Amino acid sequence: MVSGRFALVPVRELKTHEEAEPDRVKRVMKQMQSTGLVRKAIVVDSKSKVVLDGVHRLGALQALGAVRIPAWLVNYSDDEVLVFSKDRRSQIPKDDVLRAATQGPKFPPKTTRHMAKTNDGRLVPLSKLESEIAIPLSTLLQPA
Repeated sequence: MVSGRFALVPVRELKTHEEAEPDRVKRVMKQMQSTGLVRKAIVVDSKSKVVLDGVHRLGALQALGAVRIPAWLVNYSDDEVLVFSKDRRSQIPKDDVLRAATQGPKFPPKTTRHMAKTNDGRLVPLSKLESEIAIPLSTLLQPA
């Protein structure tokens, strides 16, 4: 089972491998503004700081002026972490994801689906491994 740890990561350290859909970013941003909370961390590779899940949440937080982002840090090289196409029919090499984040070009929105193997062999989205959080948005906007 994939394990990870929670951290507040400086936004400047994060890299994305996919583009974000502007309308979706706006919807997420409005939701965060209305509640004043961030309820779900993004999933990030602990080594490269590539965002594996949560590009739209990251975009919303950046647009709101966040300097830190709540992140669930995982070991991307773990064999239990797999990357599939959106329809889950084909696997995408992790090196392609890292290259898109560091060198470009970025994948179109929602191209990848990061999954984790459970102890019983099932595949679940990486985002399902983290618990819900309730971080006040104001905490993330303050300088470190």
